[in-house]
Amino acid sequence: MNEAKILQLIEKHEKEILEIGEAAYAKAIRNPLLKYSVVILEDGSLKCWYQGAGQSNVLQEEITGEAFTLFEFSFENGTNIEISDEIILEALKEEQIPDLQIEIICKEAEEEGVGLERFIKENNPELEKIINACYESEIEADIANYAWDESERKLEETKERLSSMLPKTSHKPPITGRSR
Repeated sequence: MNEAKILQLIEKHEKEILEIGEAAYAKAIRNPLLKYSVVILEDGSLKCWYQGAGQSNVLQEEITGEAFTLFEFSFENGTNIEISDEIILEALKEEQIPDLQIEIICKEAEEEGVGLERFIKENNPELEKIINACYESEIEADIANYAWDESERKLEETKERLSSMLPKTSHKPPITGRSR
């Protein structure tokens, strides 16, 4: 497939590409050891496939020129998702953890000079499910806020790269006669 054909397919299937990209982002953020690739085939069909995050395999169809990887998502280097002490405190209260227990946890975490997340993981494994629920909530918020936009950004980068590879047409004026 040449660049012009790929650009035509992108234009024709852009919404579907972005929807698959959004799903790929969601899968990648939940599976940081994997890299998810969004691929378009010459018939316009789309694939999302995964491989180990550090690997650089390609599909057979890419080798034969029948497919092209539009973009990839990988979170092997981590995410920017953090949960604040305020979010954890709110979650503890929602789970009806007694106020006295929350106060003790906060005081002991402060004395150790660590955040609530670390303190709970190291000292209160029975409350770790609350930390995990906070992370899941933050991941959902990240997906809702960034997955579509990141897919759109990556697709635009691909379109720009492909457009820059198109042959340049020259618009020279026709030769009408001899100049003296």
